Amino acid sequence: MEKLRKVIYIGLWSLALVAGLSWGRISLARDETTGSPVRLVLQADKQTRVIDEGSGAERLVWQDLPESAQVLPGDLIRYQLVAENKGAEPLEALVLTQPIPAQTIFVLGSAKGTNSSTITYSVDGGKTFAAQPTIALSEDSSTGAGEGDRALGTQPAPAEAYTHIRWSLREAIQSGAMVTGEFQVEVK
Repeated sequence: MEKLRKVIYIGLWSLALVAGLSWGRISLARDETTGSPVRLVLQADKQTRVIDEGSGAERLVWQDLPESAQVLPGDLIRYQLVAENKGAEPLEALVLTQPIPAQTIFVLGSAKGTNSSTITYSVDGGKTFAAQPTIALSEDSSTGAGEGDRALGTQPAPAEAYTHIRWSLREAIQSGAMVTGEFQVEVK
């Protein structure tokens, strides 16, 4: 049997996550392939502080965001993406791409993946991906309009520049198996 190659693009479809905006769990995702046997679920949780009744100690926990949830500047949101192979055959070279939601900043070092995934990031709207993206440095030497800019090299991209995250799975996903990807953002 021929194994399937799938490239999945998970979108939040023009979801505008802005400070104080009510919103809920995102469970819709877009699959750019047709007839895909992949089921996708995107879960959002908010980090909150709770007080332990016994000890009085404060601790941080992740709580599911209900539809009536409010997010405010500084809130941490964790996204968990789950892809399940609903087909009868293994999926090879599965690639999951997720945009960083508008009005949020990616938390560097927060991305995780399963099933031997390689995690890469984009800082150019999803056109190119790298494990450690960089941005170009330039010095304006004339008009300030960019025409006379002189290249000065590159530097690691700041968290604010990240636009997408991608999980490229190196191992086949067997029928009925699930893989996950996770990342955190801070609300601007």
